[in-house]
Amino acid sequence: MEGPHHEHRYVHHRGDRRGESVPRDDQKYSTKSIGKQPIEVRKLPRSAVVDRCHILFVGQSEIALMPEIYRYLAGKSTLIITEYPDALEDGSVANFVRTDNTLKYEMSVVNARKHKLEVALTLKQLALRVEE
Repeated sequence: MEGPHHEHRYVHHRGDRRGESVPRDDQKYSTKSIGKQPIEVRKLPRSAVVDRCHILFVGQSEIALMPEIYRYLAGKSTLIITEYPDALEDGSVANFVRTDNTLKYEMSVVNARKHKLEVALTLKQLALRVEE
């Protein structure tokens, strides 16, 4: 995924049941970078107001915040990742789904474009389902 920003910020909402999918130790990535750009990982309080970030993971326990989050991030270059049924129809760019005891993802190219993001061919090929 590519967007116009120069620093990478990965954020997830607190309170998600499967927070293990996002590292608990934010310091683990404090010395990492993508190219010359540093990575910043932050955990947010329960709120739909999201400071500028590139990737936002919202866990299933925070579904109630999603309509407000979608409105707040409309048109912004943020990859919104979720983990609930029909999330792509709601506006998510990527959504984790469990099939046959395996965690997979589905993607919406349409929603990615709304967020000024491009989906790489490899991501589309590896996805369980892609909405073009």
